[in-house]
Amino acid sequence: MQSLTLIPKVQKCVYTRHVRVTFWQSDTFRHPMGTDIDLRREARALLQNTTLYREFQAEKEEILKHKWIESEKLGFDIGFERALVDWITHHRAGWRRARHSAAGMN
Repeated sequence: MQSLTLIPKVQKCVYTRHVRVTFWQSDTFRHPMGTDIDLRREARALLQNTTLYREFQAEKEEILKHKWIESEKLGFDIGFERALVDWITHHRAGWRRARHSAAGMN
């Protein structure tokens, strides 16, 4: 039987200074029954099926639309961060209310 050696890999984000520790030695894991499991693919599939991820993706799409509209109005690319802050400040609450009422989420 093959054992899995987990080696911590530490990554530090330069901007937020948060530290992320992962314990993957490789992207695949040999299951005791003999099948290989692609850990990244399994984790991605699990994540993409969550409501939180779908909400995040929907918000991201709205921010990108807002970025395009505002950039067209001003005649130059305003950038994602500026669009994000502007959209959250002026549009997010109304968008979420409309989205949740349309979905019957209350």
